[in-house]
Amino acid sequence: MSNTNATPQPFDLVTRAVKAQPDAPAIVSRDARISYRELFDSAKQVAGALRDAGVHPGDVVGISLPPQLEAVVIAACFHEAAISCHLSPAVTDTQALGIAWHITDRPRADFPEDRTIVVTPEWLAAVARRPVALEQRHYDSGSAICRLVFSSGTTGTPKAVPFSIDSIEFRTRTATDYWMSVTPFMSLLGIDTVSGFQTFYAQLANQQPYVVPADGEANRHLLESEGIRSIKASPAQLALLSDALTTTPTALSSLELIQTAGSSLPTVLAQKLQQQTSAHIVNLYGSTEGGTIAIRSGDNLDPSDVGTIVHDAEVEIVDDTHAPVAIGVEGQIRYRRPFQANEYFRNPDATAVAFRHGWFYPGDRGRVDDNGHLWLAGRTSEIINAAGTKVDPSRVDNLVMSLGVVTDAATFAATDANGLHRVGLAFVCEPGADIRSMGEHLRGILADSAPTVYWRIAQIPRNAMGKPLRRELTERYAARG
Repeated sequence: MSNTNATPQPFDLVTRAVKAQPDAPAIVSRDARISYRELFDSAKQVAGALRDAGVHPGDVVGISLPPQLEAVVIAACFHEAAISCHLSPAVTDTQALGIAWHITDRPRADFPEDRTIVVTPEWLAAVARRPVALEQRHYDSGSAICRLVFSSGTTGTPKAVPFSIDSIEFRTRTATDYWMSVTPFMSLLGIDTVSGFQTFYAQLANQQPYVVPADGEANRHLLESEGIRSIKASPAQLALLSDALTTTPTALSSLELIQTAGSSLPTVLAQKLQQQTSAHIVNLYGSTEGGTIAIRSGDNLDPSDVGTIVHDAEVEIVDDTHAPVAIGVEGQIRYRRPFQANEYFRNPDATAVAFRHGWFYPGDRGRVDDNGHLWLAGRTSEIINAAGTKVDPSRVDNLVMSLGVVTDAATFAATDANGLHRVGLAFVCEPGADIRSMGEHLRGILADSAPTVYWRIAQIPRNAMGKPLRRELTERYAARG
């Protein structure tokens, strides 16, 4: 396949880096460091193994591997002009998505065996003996898809968002401006997320090390050892980091900026992080489909205020007929910006719901005030109708967490014996937590919107971005009988 100067080739980023600084670190984890020379050689060798297995340009390659190894395989897919994606167990419609190959250390029973490349120590040893010399294949245009990233999947059905070379190039440039401007930078969001993938791509482009996130303690160690100055993370990951800082008090003197994305950062957690670090906290609002849409900085920790709309995004609040409403009026949020997604990959039904006439509908409700700030009022699909009272579960979550009685919580629709929805609160707490007093306090503030069902569980189910899986909670509660 021929290449043209007009089409950037993602693997060229690796080639340029290895020529400029072969011994510099390309990938850093708690336990290992991979140089650009090692990344270049390993990616070439894996690319050869993929080619011999039958992988062709444009094939969709699902990857289920530890993040450090997954990064190498992504680079190999770039080399082969293939489309990579992280394949989690939650993605079950592999045939409909046209996922042609699965490279994994844990084969799936529902994926064809002859299309599964099983990564074992023996396979890795054989790959390491392969020659490095291999002619690079090329994507034929900037519109060619090079990566699929699955949306957060709060409904339990992840949707594949396609990224062309042009779109990932643009998104990486804007990410560098919006949330990667302070370096050294680390994304605590994994390479399976859009933020993690953009970080990997941007670090290749900038010839900086991609720092592989892990658990709270490992992240604490990496922040300290690598002198990280800014991070991006979900609230759930920040909670784990905060716990690690409590267990192992660390100054993290280099950390200047904490950026949170994926879901609202509870005020109590924000205050705790401010006590544990000297970092400034910034909220980022956006989506896998559209990127960063609004940024909130400053001392305001109100989780409903998601900040000022970025300059290259156009945001409208519309009613149920898709007509724009007046400033300050609540309605559906929709937005558009350059190189945002305009479809879900091979999913026309979901595309028809979320994309209309160039606008993306994220499923959020909100308003824009006179100062151009965007305020959230919950997700359209998550609003609980409890005996006629409309309840925004995220508002209840934030209030519950601000009280400091429980360690984690999520509001959900609990169905009673009559089939009616009630406001349920699933929570995690330490022994002795005064749940009764907390409930009375909530009733005093929320009245009819307060939870009437309290359910203690071991862990709140969340997606990769830290958003609670409310539908799963509803189903699990109903299954209790």
